[in-house]
Amino acid sequence: MNWIKSLVEEPEVGKIYEGKVVGIKDFGAFVNILPGIDGMVHISKLAERRVEKVTDVVKEGQTVRVKITGIDERGKINLTMIGL
Repeated sequence: MNWIKSLVEEPEVGKIYEGKVVGIKDFGAFVNILPGIDGMVHISKLAERRVEKVTDVVKEGQTVRVKITGIDERGKINLTMIGL
């Protein structure tokens, strides 16, 4: 039942998700939060401390908890790991 709900669920600002890191760039990490839906955690939102490299905090394939902080007009999802 939860799997079926996840297929039709729409991302909500303020909601916390558990997702898998699917990509890493110099500026942040991409996390799959729902089937077919990814968001980005900017390097400044990975931890409360200053992060030198994204890979110091997360690795590709790792499961992380993230919160949606915003969805822009083009549908891009901004995430944070701070405070979770």
